[in-house]
Amino acid sequence: MIITNSSGIHAEPVSEYVFTAILYFSKMLNEIINYKLTRVWTQWEIARNSIQLKNKTIGIIGYGKI
Repeated sequence: MIITNSSGIHAEPVSEYVFTAILYFSKMLNEIINYKLTRVWTQWEIARNSIQLKNKTIGIIGYGKI
């Protein structure tokens, strides 16, 4: 009987997903996609409501190698 372990195999994809989600929500990409679908482009609305990440600090707490 062989027992194996794949500990940490998902660490990189999960961490990349977390950073992708941070950018997706801070830059309001869901609204940009909606503007594209409805063909109503209000770029100033996006600029006013999006979060600038410059000089921000984030903490990511994970479990194990993720």
